[in-house]
Amino acid sequence: MKAFDAIVVGAGPAGSTAALRLARAGLSVAIVEKVAFPRRKVCGEYISGTTWPLIRDLGLARALEPLAGPPVRRVGLFARDAVVTAPMPAACGGDAWGHAVARDRLDTILLEYALDAGAQAWQPWTVREIRRSDAGYAVTLSGSRRETRELRGRIVVAAHGSWERAPSCDQDSPPLSRYTVCACGLQTAI
Repeated sequence: MKAFDAIVVGAGPAGSTAALRLARAGLSVAIVEKVAFPRRKVCGEYISGTTWPLIRDLGLARALEPLAGPPVRRVGLFARDAVVTAPMPAACGGDAWGHAVARDRLDTILLEYALDAGAQAWQPWTVREIRRSDAGYAVTLSGSRRETRELRGRIVVAAHGSWERAPSCDQDSPPLSRYTVCACGLQTAI
């Protein structure tokens, strides 16, 4: 059994960014992802103009900007033979325009940066159970060869995506929803 300050469930943009920030803050972090990267994922593949300052703040711009498409200045709706287009509003407080970045590249780069910051990846592993424990949470994982491992963490961050349902923190709780953080006695500024 391995112990961490934080266990992040999901290595997409939210999970890898959380793991990156937590690891850079000096916490020990495990990031659990059920699929090996790189992977294709159905997504709008768009980073908004208001998000590029965060990308730069995280130190990711140099890796992502060469992969980004041209500025997205128009939006369109296509339904059979009908097409409606309109100018995309410029972002306030960020870059004027967003850019497309393929999720297989975005997710892989974000995870690599989290690992470089000290996070440990459990991939491809699936979270099977989350239980409260004396020191926080016990998280049971299963691997692709049906092996199991248990991780312990002071917090669990549910960043497993909008279509996924993770196990609950205990039998009396509903399954974790997106943006849930289970915390037990962890106080730190991130």
